Parts: sequence; C-alpha cells; structure tokens
Amino acid sequence: MGPGEMKQVQVRDAASTNRLAAGVLAAAVAITSWGCADPNTPTGQPVEQVPVEEPQTASTPPSGYDDEVVLFGSMRPVVQVNPDSFPPTPQIQHTWMTEGADFDPDVDATGERLVFASTRHSVRPDLYMKAADGATVTQLTADAAADINPAFSPEGNRIAFASDRSGTWDIWILNLDDRQVSQITHSPATDLYPTWSPEGKRLAHCRLSPKSGEWELWVTNLDKEGPAQFVGYGMYPRWSPVSDILLFQRPRRRGEPLFSIWMMKLIDGEPGYATELMASDTAGMILPCWSPEGTHVSYCTVELGGGVVADDGRPRSRRSDIWVVDREGRGRICLTDGVGASYSPTWSPDGRVYYSSTRGGSENLWSVLPALPAPLSPTRVTRAGLSGSPGGGGS
Repeated sequence: MGPGEMKQVQVRDAASTNRLAAGVLAAAVAITSWGCADPNTPTGQPVEQVPVEEPQTASTPPSGYDDEVVLFGSMRPVVQVNPDSFPPTPQIQHTWMTEGADFDPDVDATGERLVFASTRHSVRPDLYMKAADGATVTQLTADAAADINPAFSPEGNRIAFASDRSGTWDIWILNLDDRQVSQITHSPATDLYPTWSPEGKRLAHCRLSPKSGEWELWVTNLDKEGPAQFVGYGMYPRWSPVSDILLFQRPRRRGEPLFSIWMMKLIDGEPGYATELMASDTAGMILPCWSPEGTHVSYCTVELGGGVVADDGRPRSRRSDIWVVDREGRGRICLTDGVGASYSPTWSPDGRVYYSSTRGGSENLWSVLPALPAPLSPTRVTRAGLSGSPGGGGS
C-alpha cells in the first residue's frame, strides 16, 4: 500500500491519528529481529554479542498505533530479542504512565519545558507541559477534540499543534500567555505536524490531498493574510532552527515504497531542489529532526525482514530505533537498543534527544545524550539546491 492510500485510513482516536503519518511507514516497512543493527551494513557479517537480561515480551503494539494505522495488518504480540548494540549513554525516563500513552514530545528553546500529547486522561489525546527534569504535568487542552503534534515557537510563548476540533484536521496555535487558541488552516484536507521557521513568522506542515491522495508540504505566513504555499511532496517537515531548510520524509515511487530522509532549501520563499540525506534498500527512514545547531539529524528506522508477516502475507512493522547522523549523512549512531518501539525524536538545547518509546511496556517519554563528533564546517548552498555530497546538508 502506498502513501496515496492513506486517505482510506479511518482514524478511530487521536492517538492513532498522531501516528497517521508514522503509520505510512508501516505500509512499507517491517522490523528485523536484530534491533539496532545498522541497516546500511550488509547482512551476514558477524556482530559482537552483548549479554543482556532476559528478553521482554511486548504484549501490545505501541499505543499510538492501532490496527487501522498499521497498514500491513494487526500488530500481534512479539517477543523482543537480544539487541546487538547498546546506546552510548544511559536512557532517562521522563514520564511513567501505565495506562494511556505519552507521545509527540517537543522541548522549548531554553531546554526547561517539555510539551507533549497524551491519552493519560482520555482516549482522545490532549496537550500537556512539564519541566524537563520534573514530574508534575500541566494540562494545556481538555476538550472533546484530539490535539497532537505540539511544537514550541522559537520564543516559547506559543505552541502550534494539529487538532480535529473544527471537524477536520487543521493546524492551530495556543498562546500560553492568554490561553487563546487560533485556527491557522481551514482546509477540508488532513493537515498535520506543524513546524516553526527560525524567526517564528511562518509554519510548515504536511497535508494529505483529498484529490491526489499524496502527502504535500505547505508553508503559511503568519504575518500576512493569504493562502498557504505549496512547496513540495513529503511528510513530517522539520524546519532547521538556524536556516531556511526543511527536513522531511518521502517515499520512493518504485519497488518497495520505503521512506527516506530529504531536505530542501527555501530560497526567497520558493522551494529549491530536494536533496536526499539518508536512504536504505532495507529500511524505512522517518520522522527526521534537526539538532539545535543544524549540524546533525535524528530519525527513526523501521527495518524490512525478520520473517514477521500479516495474514495477507506482507511484512509487518513492530519496532523502531532512533539514530543520529551528521548533515552530510555520515557517522551514524544508534541511540536506542532495539527494546520496544521508539519514535518522534526531538532535540533539547543541551544536545539530549527526547523521544517516545514502549521500552518500559507503556508508551512514555525518554531521552538520551548522544556522543557526537565535532560539528562539520558549513555546506555551501546554491540556488540550484544543496551542494556537497549526495547526503546534502547545509545551514
């Protein structure tokens, strides 16, 4: 099933809808049993076996996914296997829900506040905020609607998010100072995953076109009235915090429709050529996010293989890991250990990568501090696009 068929997905609750785009990854990929092994490493090569505790059994899929979003079939109970590698630094758990799910984390520019979506109090998610190193949470939205994909503005006093409170999925902004909510998009299409420009005057988001069935990238200027601007095809955009470059995921249109990570420079508001940063013949690469300095990119991998199939005989997704790579596509580092499903990486100013994971059983928020090499020198950007290696990059 290709991305165009996502319009047939019926979302039963907001947790599912939060994974609507991530569910597309399940339409093309499935996890191998070797967890965090590098998808770009040829199979059959020996790996060092690290003793671990008794494998855990995952009795349920990630709570953000249900059978209608996992497009290759229902997620059945699977037994976690011993991971082949471990993260460079210990994982820190930030929420501890045993019922419901915490997902879609984002950290403000100070690194002090964490906003996220959660079904801890309702089957339809609301937005919550907490101190990054604290335990108490503040509920920001509490209504019958589903609110997901929160994103702090650069100045930290506004939160953009996706909600179905208007009857369709649109982009909204919550002002933390006066608690007023304003609607940004008014489209009959599905609008998800807002991301702020560095100066905080524009929002990019992805839209599922009701006409073509394709996921599209759109930019809205918040300072000027007028329609949003179409800038290309893709999903889950992330604006660079230091430049006019969008990260996003896009499937290829031949063979297995695996997602890869792309970036595109906006030149005077107009889209330049798209550059592929990361791709694999055996893994879907999804949910990219810039580091605070724009020197590295975090993303998720979902692997093909492992012999796990659905009733229709196609491979089925069951686990994902978080990786980091520099902006030239070099120096891959795996941050998670293959235990549970890990999604939605986002960075804090101190370099920690926050993400949601089912590693403890329920879907909660975790973080890890990657051991990164020294930043690369800037990549030259031309009007033709992003120069340098095929991996692309730039600031």
